[in-house]
Amino acid sequence: FNFKMSARGTKRTRSSLENTSMSNAQAKRRTQVTSNLFGKMVESAGYVLGGDHTANEITVEPAVFQKQLSQLFKKQASIDQSLEKFCSALREYTEDPRRLRMCLLPTKAAEQSEVVTRSAGLESLIRLLLGVDCLQPSLINHLLEKLLEFMDNPTGGTSSLQFIDYCQIPKLILNQLRWLDHIVNGKELCAKLLELIDVASSDLKREVIASLPEILDDSQHIMAATHLKTLLQTTSDYTSAIIDSLTNLTVGAELGAQILEVTMARVSSAALVDLPTVIKYIMQQVTPNSAQELISELRDKLDLDTLFVPPPAACSTPRGTQRVVNKVSVEASSEYVIFDTISCSISYQKSVADGWMKTIESVTDAGGHKAVDMVVLLILHSISSRRKAVETLFTSKVRGGQFTEDLLSSVFKLSSGALRKFFPSVLTLSEKLLCSGLPSVVQFAMCLYQHAFISFDVYCQQEVIAALMTHIGSGMASEIDHALDVLGSLVESHRSAMNRFASLVKNILDYLEHLYIHQVRKLYFILSVLAFRSEESSIQDELHTVVRKQLSHVESRYRRMGVIGAAMMIQQLSCVDSSFADQTMCQSQSEEKEPHLPASRLKQVQILISDTIQSCSQSQETATLFCDEMCVAIRHSAAMDPSALRYLCDTITLQFQETFLIDCKDDLPANLGIPVQMCHRLDAVDEDNIALNLLPVAMVAHGPERNYLLQRVSSQFKLLRICEQLLNSGSLEAVDALLGCPIVMCPEEKLRLSAFEGLLTTTKQDLCLVLFHCINWMRELVCAFAGDKEPEMRAKVISRLVTITKLQNQLDTCMTVTPDFLSLLGDANSSVPSKPNKGKFKETSASDKSLPSVSQEKGSTTAATPTATTPTTGNNMDKVQPYFRKLDMDVFAVLHYAPLSKTIMDSEMHTAEREELAIQPAQLLFLLQDLYNKLSSSLSAVGFGARWRKLATSSDKQNAAGSDSTAVQLAEKVVELMPALRDHIENTHAFFQSTNIRDDDGDSFSPDYPAQCECLTLLFKILAVFFAWPQLSDPMYSPLLHQSLEILSKSPHSSVSKDIGLVAKGACVYLERFCEHLPLLSCTRPYVTLLVSICTACQSSVAQKRVAKICTQLLKHSWVESTMETTQQRTEALEYLLKYHFEWSVEPLKAVEEMCTKAVPELIGEDGGQGVSSIFPALSSDNFPCFYKNMMITVVSQIKAIPLPTKGAQPSSEVLLDRLQSIHLSANVLHMLVTFVKSFEKRAVLSAALKYGTLYIEALLKFGMPVIDVEFRPHKILTSSQDEVLTLLKTLQKSTRCFQTFCGHSKVKRDTSLTNHVPKLKKILEMFMFKVMEMLAHHDCQEAFSVGNLRNRDLQVNTHIHPHITIYIIMH
Repeated sequence: FNFKMSARGTKRTRSSLENTSMSNAQAKRRTQVTSNLFGKMVESAGYVLGGDHTANEITVEPAVFQKQLSQLFKKQASIDQSLEKFCSALREYTEDPRRLRMCLLPTKAAEQSEVVTRSAGLESLIRLLLGVDCLQPSLINHLLEKLLEFMDNPTGGTSSLQFIDYCQIPKLILNQLRWLDHIVNGKELCAKLLELIDVASSDLKREVIASLPEILDDSQHIMAATHLKTLLQTTSDYTSAIIDSLTNLTVGAELGAQILEVTMARVSSAALVDLPTVIKYIMQQVTPNSAQELISELRDKLDLDTLFVPPPAACSTPRGTQRVVNKVSVEASSEYVIFDTISCSISYQKSVADGWMKTIESVTDAGGHKAVDMVVLLILHSISSRRKAVETLFTSKVRGGQFTEDLLSSVFKLSSGALRKFFPSVLTLSEKLLCSGLPSVVQFAMCLYQHAFISFDVYCQQEVIAALMTHIGSGMASEIDHALDVLGSLVESHRSAMNRFASLVKNILDYLEHLYIHQVRKLYFILSVLAFRSEESSIQDELHTVVRKQLSHVESRYRRMGVIGAAMMIQQLSCVDSSFADQTMCQSQSEEKEPHLPASRLKQVQILISDTIQSCSQSQETATLFCDEMCVAIRHSAAMDPSALRYLCDTITLQFQETFLIDCKDDLPANLGIPVQMCHRLDAVDEDNIALNLLPVAMVAHGPERNYLLQRVSSQFKLLRICEQLLNSGSLEAVDALLGCPIVMCPEEKLRLSAFEGLLTTTKQDLCLVLFHCINWMRELVCAFAGDKEPEMRAKVISRLVTITKLQNQLDTCMTVTPDFLSLLGDANSSVPSKPNKGKFKETSASDKSLPSVSQEKGSTTAATPTATTPTTGNNMDKVQPYFRKLDMDVFAVLHYAPLSKTIMDSEMHTAEREELAIQPAQLLFLLQDLYNKLSSSLSAVGFGARWRKLATSSDKQNAAGSDSTAVQLAEKVVELMPALRDHIENTHAFFQSTNIRDDDGDSFSPDYPAQCECLTLLFKILAVFFAWPQLSDPMYSPLLHQSLEILSKSPHSSVSKDIGLVAKGACVYLERFCEHLPLLSCTRPYVTLLVSICTACQSSVAQKRVAKICTQLLKHSWVESTMETTQQRTEALEYLLKYHFEWSVEPLKAVEEMCTKAVPELIGEDGGQGVSSIFPALSSDNFPCFYKNMMITVVSQIKAIPLPTKGAQPSSEVLLDRLQSIHLSANVLHMLVTFVKSFEKRAVLSAALKYGTLYIEALLKFGMPVIDVEFRPHKILTSSQDEVLTLLKTLQKSTRCFQTFCGHSKVKRDTSLTNHVPKLKKILEMFMFKVMEMLAHHDCQEAFSVGNLRNRDLQVNTHIHPHITIYIIMH
């Protein structure tokens, strides 16, 4: 203890000695300082210098110190010498870095002093000395020298200061020079600072550049800015510092423009960290007048694709990995700052926002947009006042093809971190675009949703899922469909990310009752993937429970949902996935190329299949549904396990064989009450092994179950053949015997009307039902084997098509005496709605209650009410047509079949007979009708965004279960069929060329003539519907349009670069060859519709002129009435021809004038007229009202085509004169048309004159009177204009008088259809009269007219007394 105390005392003694020695040293140095002039004067002025580690103190106020120090200098004998000694002593004092630092640090107020402010913020000694004018120049020079001395970092132990204190000295020196109250020699200071910039180190150079605006006086800003501009041009190392400094310097307009030009040139080469400063400076220079120009130039130079390079792959070393991470973080922060800079500029500067909007809007090239455009629009969308405009611009850009999915991908790939701030705008914009209904816009919105889910964090992903669920619950079927598509795509491509939201997605089951069948399929597909193809799933048990409940439900609709769910579960369970594949099996069996399901999972699939079949076996309807839904599931499956597929195939095959197939050697039943036999045999008798036992099966079953039992024939066969195709690489060799096998039915003699009428009602219904399902069986056979390339199989397919048409004729005949047959189909299907039937999804028509067979599948689009049927079928087949099974698109491969020859050999193997097999008009008509119904339902030009009420009928695509083609796939299939369709058009045209269709006795047709007419009409309709498809004009599908036109016009495929307008013209030229031999006038409408659709899709004015020429040729053709077309069809065709004859003519008014002056007078002869025009043979006295109506429509439309006057934009005199002459020509044509009414006293003509005369005068007041008023001004140099106006008014006066006569005649006749037009016409005539009076009075021409009374007359010019006398104008 004593030792420790002594040691501790020794330390305390040593410390006190050191402090004493230090105090003595400091006192000695203080004595040395105070002995020189510097120390004496500052101490006399009230400033106490501290030690090396103690702050300086001041005893008086800073201003008093500066004043006293100035007075001390003035008291000196020689001020210059005193200043020199003072500065020399100061330099000597500050040689020590510690003293220099203390002089640069803030001064401390003394304890007992007069200083009021005792905070630590008092100015430093150097700052106080700079406030003395006589000391400032020398002191500034000394400080700048010290800057150069301390500009480099210390090395070794040369400095007595710590490293941090040493590095702070340059900043402290520059702080002394900032914001001085007065600068004695500002120009010299500026020059020295600029010189210092050239020689200083990089760090010091940045500090000096940044300090210039705070050091220099305003008078020196131009000099500094000029030097900085030069420095910015020569180097890019100090871009941010220079631009920040230039921002705070006051420069003139000329120098500012030069600096802006240099800064703009620096954008493309600036470093990533400097770019926000550059952009901010440019944005600050934007004015309302220069906004678009500056921002357009900035946009051109700003390329985010080259700035934000995706990070490279991870390095193998930790240090390399850290460098990569640092680089990515720097780029992420820089891009965030860049977008934040743009966002701030847009938010606070209206001119910047307007400039960006105009710049982006001005880009019209498909590849002209950059990623920054889309980012800026998202920024603008975040501003509530611009949201609507941004959404409109975004929609137009996407629709026009300027914003593509590739551009969207690049935006999220390069800038996803910075876009997180604008996630609300991304989500809102996605919702709006998805609701637009435009195909390309909706597709873009779906991609936007996917990128938002992929690129952002978990919170954003949850918001995306919630937004999609909102679409699903909106009640808008299009939104539901697209939202489910997005979820399905995310589930397939990002299953692990979606798995965490499985419980959330599962809640969509609450909306299950409000979904259509094809939407239910999508939903169960999504849930099945999440449940069975994820490593950890929480919804498997719940999904099993829901499906089991639905399968056992009493209502058919819920059972169908359960069947769909079970089918999708089987599909996903049996799907071979890498996460569930039996890898050990693959390793042990090297010969296997593909992984298989593990045994446990395969067993699970087999159990699910068996349980589902067992549940469905209680109802024939549910069993049929299961087969159809499994067809859909298997077709959509990418990789079903072959073992699971084989198990399913074997199970269904066993059921099919036991139920529907018999051996041909077996005895046929004789106790059915109806004779039976083998019918429709294609194979030789010795080749037959099996037969389809159709009629006996039907007679055994009873009630509605009988219909479903017969439906299983086609459903199970379809499932079998799909399984066989998948298991055997498309081969159907295992089931090809079914194509030619016979069918057990009643003899054909029993189906003849004479024998059929004598049967019992129940027997008639049974036979009709068997015929119906026999047709369905044949349709499935044709669908299965149509794509076979063997001649023998093709011959059988053609034979089955012949059988189908024959059976349809028999069924049509039998249905005429079996009126209750449809009730069997209706009762069987009324409980299987494929659409929701309550809430906002109410049924829209009575036809919804009677839906077709559930065996139909999405994508097959046979219309419920066909517009054209085969000549051998009547209204009965129209009614039953929707209930037939839908044909796959593969069946139309028959259209490509070349003629086949069938050789029959005799006993000596010599050719006994040769039979030519080719598709006949009846079979061609059958295929074309189905194809047309598919296209008209899926590709029809209907509005978008409406509810799915269009899908409510039985022919809609949600009912289809066999053809899962989308609209795009259907269009692509039509392009594949285009060569065959073109060939059939040529063959049909050749038939009409070679056939004598009429003789002197009247109608005498070839037997195939009616069917050929229908075929030609349908061929034109099919192509017209395809080219009228709204999406075909979308830039996304322009290659499809180009390819189809090339095929149609037979142009070489090497002309892909050819202008689309030229290709469209070539197609019109090709189609023009058929106009001379069209068989009927009614055929011209689909023909012209095809031409119009091509022109509309291509927007080709050249092709439009060609179409007008074709319409003129058709009008000059002499058409003879036929019993195969109705008067209404002829009238509609004629109106269509006239519409485009006038509308697409080079000069429509000239075309109407030609018809009025040349063709119509031929009908008005002194001898009562010829009845037919020689110039236009299609024009006759009978159809003159049709011609008259279209001529009036054309005159009105031409008046409405005159542009309305705009404020501040006065057209030239030549333009006004041309418009006036057009108005005059229309008035002359109108007068001629009005005079024709007296020659053709028909109610239709008079009604058209009253209706369209009113529209003409109304359009003339709105569009024509402004032109007339301008041309009538007295100061006009060209007096010919005034004469033109006066002549025009006199011509119009003649027409208005006639209109008054028509009104009087209508009242005399007391025809309601005519008098309804009178009040409005009289009102318009009165308005026109006062408008003319106003114009004349305004130009001091009151004497040019007078007012009189007009008597009421009829068309025969007879006067009728009426209390109301009409006032009219008399022109002088």
